[in-house]
Amino acid sequence: MTLSYDEPTTPLHQVTFCVVDLETTGASSATCAITEVGAAKFRGGECLGTFQTLVDAGVPVSPVAARITGITDEMIAGAPPLPGVLAALGEFVGGAVLVGHNLRFDVSFLDAALAAGGRDGVRLRLVDTVALARRLVGDDVPDCRLATLAGFLGLPHRPSHRALDDVLATADLLHALLEQAAGAGVVTLDDLLAFPRLAGHPQAAKLPLTNGLPRGRGVYLFRDGQGRALYAGAASDVRRRVRGFFARRVGGGDGRTVRQLLRTVQRIDHVATRSALESVVATVRIVQSLAPRHNRTTGRWRQYRYVRLPGRDGSGRATVVPSVRGGAVHVGPFPTPAAARAVASAIGSETRESGDAVVAELAREVALGGPSTLAWSDRVTLAGGLTWLRRIESQRRPDRLVLRLPGGPDVELRRGRLALDPSGPADDDADDLWVRISQPPVAPPADDELPGRREAEELDVVAAWLDRRASRVRLVHVDGELSCTWPALRAPPTCADRPRSPPTRPAATHDPPILAGGTAAASYFALKT
Repeated sequence: MTLSYDEPTTPLHQVTFCVVDLETTGASSATCAITEVGAAKFRGGECLGTFQTLVDAGVPVSPVAARITGITDEMIAGAPPLPGVLAALGEFVGGAVLVGHNLRFDVSFLDAALAAGGRDGVRLRLVDTVALARRLVGDDVPDCRLATLAGFLGLPHRPSHRALDDVLATADLLHALLEQAAGAGVVTLDDLLAFPRLAGHPQAAKLPLTNGLPRGRGVYLFRDGQGRALYAGAASDVRRRVRGFFARRVGGGDGRTVRQLLRTVQRIDHVATRSALESVVATVRIVQSLAPRHNRTTGRWRQYRYVRLPGRDGSGRATVVPSVRGGAVHVGPFPTPAAARAVASAIGSETRESGDAVVAELAREVALGGPSTLAWSDRVTLAGGLTWLRRIESQRRPDRLVLRLPGGPDVELRRGRLALDPSGPADDDADDLWVRISQPPVAPPADDELPGRREAEELDVVAAWLDRRASRVRLVHVDGELSCTWPALRAPPTCADRPRSPPTRPAATHDPPILAGGTAAASYFALKT
């Protein structure tokens, strides 16, 4: 039996279900055999056809099974043999979603019979009405037997331990349960397949919060009862991702965070985006603006630091500062205070006139094995900080860059920042969310203006995203400088490779920097034009 042909996102009224039931000579698929097969196919509540036949089991029917089903050895004598029945059943089922009451029992017999004939087992999508009933009506009935549920729900057909009767009763049960599950947002096939474990979640009553979420790409934002941001994320299928929170069974810190998040959430906003890059950038902007308390990256930009250079008259020393202030030359931002301190230590109290010249000189010192005054670990930190800074600066170099993403739309970068498509919010509740993420970048800064810390975080995210996909991104248009030559920065040499005496260093240059090799800036050389 082949894989189901309905896509996971197919609406339930368009899904083809095949309800199946078997009668057997006993309870064990290893020692017992099938005596009767019944099946019926449904789509949109309409019966498309039925299948029913006795089967020559080839082994005696146990007295217990005969009493329960009424099927005797005499009744199955001369019935079709199992291999032919399985072939006909497979043709009838096709690629429909297989449904049954305690379906594992029936599938175990089918798998055993198929394996005995040298064939693969059942590979269809499976829906067990026992699991659905436990989640939806389990608290209202003494047990979830088919007869009990048929009586409780007043189903048109009642089971009789004969295959086709039980199939029709199970089909009635399926349709009744689907009506109830619709209230919990079960509207597509994958909703249905996931529902038994979702419905068992302590916060399953909040599943209706996901009903309006789209099946497409976008960003989502969990909010509490006062509208405060709890968690923001991006997904290629927003609805599936958000509903997946209710299926998590994780322990430790992550588990506690998810449980607390779901206990607190009272509203879920969302905004559609055109590409994965837009989703990533939108999430960064939301996190920066709203600081959702469950986002681990909240406040990452706050650790960025600048280095204020010594005065032109040689007074003072290079110092680490959190922001740029007038009256002095600054370098940065650097991704961590440690990186900024390494830069400040390397500069010392030397007179500096230009931030570009300072970074250029330090880059050459690192590449050539210096500066010798720094500890080895500080030199490694210095190299990493300079690499990060050059990545940000080269990302800002073009005034306007239009890129065609792999399998997606064209996107526009203005001095390295993404201009999101202002197509409007997905719903009225998301107005403020859309305003926070869709505002295009402000007018391009002056060439000598350093990026702010929030801007630097976004530039880093965009650069990293493009770097991973550079070979699949097409350059459409560029205004300004896309790249220029700059010697590669590399990590300091190992102890064995450390030069015994420092070689002569080239003079510093004010050329706009770019990294060669292994960074987003260098990846632009690989863009297809």
